[in-house]
Amino acid sequence: MPGGWRFFSARSALPLSLVSRFVQPACRLAAAGFPKTRDMIRNCHSKSSSVATTLAAGLLATIPLHAASFADGVAGYSAGTGAAPGYTDPSRALGEPSRTTPFGSDSSEVTPFNPPWAQSQLVSVGGGGYLTLSVSTGIQNTPDHLYGIDFILFGNNGFMVTDYSVPTEHWTTDGNLFSFDPPGASKVSVSADGVTFYTLLVPAGLAVQPDSLYPTDSAGAFDRPVNPRLRSEDFAGKDLAAIRALYAGSAGGTGFDLDWAIRPDGSPANLAEVRYVRLDVLEGKAEVDGLAVVPEPSLPGLLSVAGIASALLVFRRRAR
Repeated sequence: MPGGWRFFSARSALPLSLVSRFVQPACRLAAAGFPKTRDMIRNCHSKSSSVATTLAAGLLATIPLHAASFADGVAGYSAGTGAAPGYTDPSRALGEPSRTTPFGSDSSEVTPFNPPWAQSQLVSVGGGGYLTLSVSTGIQNTPDHLYGIDFILFGNNGFMVTDYSVPTEHWTTDGNLFSFDPPGASKVSVSADGVTFYTLLVPAGLAVQPDSLYPTDSAGAFDRPVNPRLRSEDFAGKDLAAIRALYAGSAGGTGFDLDWAIRPDGSPANLAEVRYVRLDVLEGKAEVDGLAVVPEPSLPGLLSVAGIASALLVFRRRAR
């Protein structure tokens, strides 16, 4: 993402210097394992006690965010070949992704074991087809998004249950997704004007494929991404509580970083903001339930964390 790491957004117009000394102890943990946050790591010079560091990192993970934004327009749709019959209304991908899913005459919560199924919830895209969604508020490419993820696509895949004979509260998965409806091969591209699109080239080692990992969990936040380095095997043997622990407050979905956008010659597109996201299904099919924008932290939340982190630093100094 453009520039160095910024804790405050351009909207807040507050410099990093006002809060940097409060959040430095959390930086290393918040950025662990992600190349794009190396600038942030280089700016973190405090040597915190293990207690203070852990608590501060936890605070960063719970910063309140601005109100969530979702796709609010359809700029184009072609069902393609093999799209699910009855699932060809692209407006089903607008607004907040599904929190409940019909089951007989009742509705039950959407979980990684119980994805959305209804025609009123999903749009299907077959081979050679595409879906272009628009976000009127825009999708910002900023360096302070968790894991660098800027937007999240939601589908209707789910984790296989290893033994359906046990009560649902004891269900576990082997980490595999539903085999009867595997996701097709897809590519995602983005555009600022709806005319020129740039393909998102996913870095090696990340689990990023639409309508695949990570199955939706309506108990989480739709605008909070899952760690994209989690693999299917990381969920093996996990029940719902353990899956939610790995999701760390996220509702799942497949996250994308605008830094992955490339020009036709393979060079970085260096996009600051986009308003259109296009899903092209190359083979097979994919279902879409929605698109969520990852927001920037709210100013009150940041100030609250800064104050608590300051107290942690006092604790650290007194403990020496």
